[in-house]
Amino acid sequence: RAGRSDDADFYHMGFTTRDLGAFRARLEREGIAVIEQAKREEGEAVYLQDPDGHEIEVVGYKPGYVYG
Repeated sequence: RAGRSDDADFYHMGFTTRDLGAFRARLEREGIAVIEQAKREEGEAVYLQDPDGHEIEVVGYKPGYVYG
């Protein structure tokens, strides 16, 4: 998923949220497409694109999970 940026080294941005379900609902209300979803041992993630085509990852970790 190549972005339209001139920065060839840039891959994606990642964010976390405490309530991924509410975040998904807001995306739907705003008409923003989710391009991929993933379930992992530590939680779930959704992927979307910014207006320049860069991938954005938003992760909802399970309660008590500590990243790193």
